[in-house]
Amino acid sequence: MTILLDDSPTKRRRFGWGRHLERLLWAMVAVAIVGIGVDRFTASDESTPSGAATGAGAGPAARTLAETAGELELATQRDPGDATAWQELTQVYVQRAAQTLDPSFYGRATAAADRASALAPDAPATLAAKAALAASLHHFSDAAALAQRAVDADGYHSGALAVLVDAQVEQGRYDDAARTLQTFANRKPGAPVLSRVSYLRELHGDITGARSAMAEARQAVAGAGAFQQATLAAYDGDLLWGQGDREAAAVAYLDALALEPRHPIATVGHARVLAADGRPDEAIEFLAEFVERTPVPAAATLLGELQESTGDSAAAAGSFDLVRALARLQADAGVDVDLDLALFEADHSPSTPELVARARQAVVDRPTVYGADALAWTLYRAGDIGGARTSLDAALRLGTVDPLLHFHAAAILDAAGDPVAARDHLDQVVARNPWFSVGLQPEARALASRLGVTWPAGAGS
Repeated sequence: MTILLDDSPTKRRRFGWGRHLERLLWAMVAVAIVGIGVDRFTASDESTPSGAATGAGAGPAARTLAETAGELELATQRDPGDATAWQELTQVYVQRAAQTLDPSFYGRATAAADRASALAPDAPATLAAKAALAASLHHFSDAAALAQRAVDADGYHSGALAVLVDAQVEQGRYDDAARTLQTFANRKPGAPVLSRVSYLRELHGDITGARSAMAEARQAVAGAGAFQQATLAAYDGDLLWGQGDREAAAVAYLDALALEPRHPIATVGHARVLAADGRPDEAIEFLAEFVERTPVPAAATLLGELQESTGDSAAAAGSFDLVRALARLQADAGVDVDLDLALFEADHSPSTPELVARARQAVVDRPTVYGADALAWTLYRAGDIGGARTSLDAALRLGTVDPLLHFHAAAILDAAGDPVAARDHLDQVVARNPWFSVGLQPEARALASRLGVTWPAGAGS
């Protein structure tokens, strides 16, 4: 099995799978912790059995994370010198943070990792657990270094390979991530590999390939934990939504919600579909109930934008304040929220030097296409069109076809006095998904009118 790299002059990479892929189930390391937006490079698993840190398989009858955490806590009480139990407990706490959205699990994971380090500091499982924790906190430089040490010690350690790929992606080291993913694929093929192949293909504009890999990933987790299955279904919905296939996206999100009724990614996706279908009141009701019980930043952001679009500015302000409060809680727990918060504030508060500084720091810490986009958009909001135009090139360097990136490009290029290029990017938004954002719809319609681009009837009206 090989992942093929296209060394054409454009330097765009394409990833292709061999025909005979062995399906190995391994509990995915949960580093997609709840940001202002929803990270899209890994999946969480509800049904991780004891042994996750060492790569043990997860079967259909695997215990829930809460049950596993309880058993491991008892194990560490019975034998505080059991390094394996502390390693596994670190991983489970990281995954519990992703599943429950409770930032207190970061502190528990840190304490467990410290115990594992005291007992077995150089063990691959200890290093991999600490790498997973660092990645969950969005400390990707630390995560990459720890994961690389674990891989150097044990080249078949699935957890370490998964985190290393994710950390390299979030450092903007896309070629390194592709090479690590190739190694991962050769040594431990399965859903963790396929989900990451899907994301790298998506970043490089290969949506057909991304969907193909995601379909294989979903097949690979059939019979696994409901949360893991739901996460991959929701990711599939996001791929479909990004290309404007609302009907298929709706089905994928409903599939996810049938498995896990309060899945955050699927909840946000389903609400977006409702809004795009001209049912904003239903979307608001659906999100309000969810946010009341499960305050997720991405859901609260969309709720506020929908409330604002329907004229309820007071309720919208409350939802946006909730997003900021949740971001503070995440930051207090040690999570780096600069990237997500910079992009959120660029659209929901007046520009300030502090916001620009936050965006600059975000792109230093995470020099990805999305980091560059956040800086470009923040500079645009601040009136620094020249700076925004420079960052825009970095945001578009992979050929990513995300409609949000192309709307930002259209607005920045229009402000820079290049209406032809701006029109080209806005045409791409219309062709893929004019419902890409509730909050930016008024600006998108105004820009389309100014550039002579026909905006679809019903989109953002």
